[in-house]
Amino acid sequence: MTARKRILVLILLASLLITSVFTLLPFAFISVNEIDLYWGKVTPETAEIRGIATIFNPSIIGIPLSNMVIDLRIFMNGIEAASGIKRGINFRAGESKINFSVFLDNKNIPKLWISHLRNNEKTTVDVKVHLFLDVSFWKIYLATFSKRITVETDILSNLQSNRSIEISIIGSFYIIVKSLSFSWGEITNEVTEISSNLTLYNPNMIPLTLSKIGFDIQANNITIGEGETSLSIILKPKSQAQIDLKAKIYNEMLDDWFVTHIKNGEVTVINIRFFSILKIGKTTLKIYLGDYSEKIKTSLLRSRK
Repeated sequence: MTARKRILVLILLASLLITSVFTLLPFAFISVNEIDLYWGKVTPETAEIRGIATIFNPSIIGIPLSNMVIDLRIFMNGIEAASGIKRGINFRAGESKINFSVFLDNKNIPKLWISHLRNNEKTTVDVKVHLFLDVSFWKIYLATFSKRITVETDILSNLQSNRSIEISIIGSFYIIVKSLSFSWGEITNEVTEISSNLTLYNPNMIPLTLSKIGFDIQANNITIGEGETSLSIILKPKSQAQIDLKAKIYNEMLDDWFVTHIKNGEVTVINIRFFSILKIGKTTLKIYLGDYSEKIKTSLLRSRK
């Protein structure tokens, strides 16, 4: 290549570089300053997450571009829960508010539930926003923004009870629930196990025979689990017994519950109802040993203040 050709090539490259610099200069200092998220429409299949991105354009001119893209991704304990993009964003000079929506597939709720429990009832929500130009076969990233929200629960703690509760059986006969405790058991992709320990006291002058005991679990009036055990325990007069039993939450039911949780302002009432089959002499009765409830409130998209 002759010296003259080399000079022409250098001039051409310099021209392209200068053109690129001046083309991209208006975008050089654009920033995403904040992202506000809130729940939109919730259906049995999806939960809409609406976002408002605050974008600052320091240029004195507005920038309307069809190939300007904003990309939002939401991760929960490292699992991508929702993602989406919006193309054709117009910025005015100064601050702009950009509205967009992404959707969470409710079928992912069981997987997110499992990760929450296995992480000691803690979920880290990572919100990541990228602003870029989509030009032909390459992307020019202009700005990024991220924030982290930590969600912690203690679902079973308020269900524990050391308060004696008298349960009427028939006539003057009654039984006393002296204590109740819960703990998480085995967690699989299909079920979440809850272990329970129940202390019953027989204050009567005759023995009581327990042939079965169990409980069901409801979340916002949706039955998500149950369990019972067949046993043969004779509660002697003026004596007590400790009973261990297990129940299973069916993880596939949790997407139905999640819809009610979001529609209820991220509030869920967990209700556990115990029952027992017992015998007094030749009489067999089914009695309820009480309801135990706890209200759970989360804030998945916004940090609590």
